[in-house]
Amino acid sequence: MDELAGTDATPGSVWTFATAVDPNATFPLAGTHGGSDSFVITFPSLVGQTYRLERSDSLSPTAWQTVADNVPGTGDPIPITDTAASLQMQRFYRVLLLPP
Repeated sequence: MDELAGTDATPGSVWTFATAVDPNATFPLAGTHGGSDSFVITFPSLVGQTYRLERSDSLSPTAWQTVADNVPGTGDPIPITDTAASLQMQRFYRVLLLPP
């Protein structure tokens, strides 16, 4: 691998992962004010799936922090409360589908 010459990289296997995403598909993530210091994020779920909700105060750079982990899917929308949401002027959220 000539591109590694002169760096501190260790030669070996390189793994690249890609996810095909349909740009027309939507995953509705909704948020509502949940009280004086909280914000409620709601997302759809499927039975048998497990989810993680994360937040970041910035997208440049991102520093994702877990809000809720190992949330089991119910087949219905799942509401999760971020209890410290009002402490920030802006906050970004994402939902991850965890491997089985």
